[in-house]
Amino acid sequence: HRDPDMLVKTLRRLRRRVDVNTEVGVVRDIRLKELRIYTDYGR
Repeated sequence: HRDPDMLVKTLRRLRRRVDVNTEVGVVRDIRLKELRIYTDYGR
């Protein structure tokens, strides 16, 4: 993605509005240049 910061912000905004399930986790690892989206329930 050309603008990973914007992608992360958009995903988090959608989660806050409950357009995306609140159990979904969004993690950006700048060092590894990865964006992780966790969709599994539980911890």
